[in-house]
Amino acid sequence: EECGYEDNDCLQCKNLIEDVSLLGNGMCNHKNNIPECGYDFGDCTECNKRGDCYKVDYPNCELDKPEFLRDGLCHGGDYNTKECGYDGGDCIDFNNNYPECDTKIVDPNQIGDGLCQGGDYNTKECSYDRGDCIQFNSDYPKCDTQIVDPHKVGDSLCQGGGYNTEECGYDGGNCIQFNQDNPECTSEEIVPYKVGDGFCDGFPQNVKECGWDGGDCTERNDNIEKKYDQCNSLNETDVGFLGDSRCHKEFNNPECGYDDGDCTVFNKIYHDCTIPENPWKIGNGECDYWFPEYNSEECGWDGGDCINRNKEMAEKYPDCEEEIRFIGDGFCYAPFNTEECGWDGGDCLGIDYPNCLALSLSAVGDGNCDWDININNQGCGWDGGDCEKLNVEMKSINPDCPSNVTETKFINHLNNGTCEFETNLEECGWDGSDCEEINELVQSNYSNCTVKYSPLVHNGECNYITNIEGCGWDGGDCEEENKALESAYPSCTEMQYSAFVGDGNCDVITNIKECGWDGGD
Repeated sequence: EECGYEDNDCLQCKNLIEDVSLLGNGMCNHKNNIPECGYDFGDCTECNKRGDCYKVDYPNCELDKPEFLRDGLCHGGDYNTKECGYDGGDCIDFNNNYPECDTKIVDPNQIGDGLCQGGDYNTKECSYDRGDCIQFNSDYPKCDTQIVDPHKVGDSLCQGGGYNTEECGYDGGNCIQFNQDNPECTSEEIVPYKVGDGFCDGFPQNVKECGWDGGDCTERNDNIEKKYDQCNSLNETDVGFLGDSRCHKEFNNPECGYDDGDCTVFNKIYHDCTIPENPWKIGNGECDYWFPEYNSEECGWDGGDCINRNKEMAEKYPDCEEEIRFIGDGFCYAPFNTEECGWDGGDCLGIDYPNCLALSLSAVGDGNCDWDININNQGCGWDGGDCEKLNVEMKSINPDCPSNVTETKFINHLNNGTCEFETNLEECGWDGSDCEEINELVQSNYSNCTVKYSPLVHNGECNYITNIEGCGWDGGDCEEENKALESAYPSCTEMQYSAFVGDGNCDVITNIKECGWDGGD
């Protein structure tokens, strides 16, 4: 009574703890830190307020939620460490039973809970989720449990994606009927159980291949077509995309109601953002750093999604003088391949061609002969060796072909099925025979036209090289430009370069008075 406790209270406390002598000894004992014992007779009151009573026993243990420590359940991560007494002893048995099971990844409480978790749970080290996954592995030995959640397979709902595969038994049979009814509805983004559920779910179910969400969106789509009958970019295959809550560039115009309003906010905030496609990716919560047009000032650094990443790169490489947004984007760029830029944030590590002058080095040694980006040369190791076989083969077939062809990006032009004028030489077998037919046709009509340039004649574009009388003024392709030049500047004698005049670029050759100073350019 003198201590403020009734007899029954003291008896209740005594029955709940192991050592009464530790009560109120001036040190917080976690076993006595219970209401029935007055929180260790007051020894734990202050540390309870701070939330760090556990540090009495584990001074080096740092936890966000210390209340889970010693709660009778084994928690992984920072709890199951030596500093935290292996969760105050709760994980000792688990660690002894599964010494190789990584509790920094898995939650020990889910091991052997009756559900096959998959992923890192379904490993030999974790005894295949303590046996929960043994039957699943037997039924679907090739089903990738790093992608699918095993306990959802065969749960009566067709999940789609990685579930709806032969390896996973088409979601344990859940998707067999769906696949029969919707053979073209195969996108991995589709959620099959939403198709035909009575609600218009929009993207990605509202597409023609999925029967406009199994018919759920038919009425909605009809209304959209009536509402925007002047929307020229709208057709029956993409009506489901207009007004699907995502801003699409092809519908971002007045006739389409700025994508039925989906682009209104985008246009207001990012009016200078001229990304080529998918405006809906701006500000979608994911930094699209591998697309520099998204991660730009005009696009608000991907709508703010890339701000933290850019800041991180700037702090990590303070001496890099190049644009920080390109660092570590998965592509090796030569200007960034410096120590100050961390060898392009690691993208250039393993690429050892210091004399390679190509802007992008990522394609060097990628297994493909990338003839079209100027890396099939000695400085780039013949594309890191990728083009060596092709080079030898082409040289053996065309031994007289000049080295400026066989040792450059033009090597892959030879015998690739397309006639290209750069390699349309007799020494190169008329582009490895690709140009024989077109050469014959052009020469039969324009015998004074240089054979090499036959591919340019009458190809639908006005090419100044063949815009001469001997080539029929580019096979007629330059007729419109030539007439316009004659009409506007009859004294201009540079007919061959008619396409240059007034094209928006100042071209030296037509920058003369007779040609109107290049048509005003």
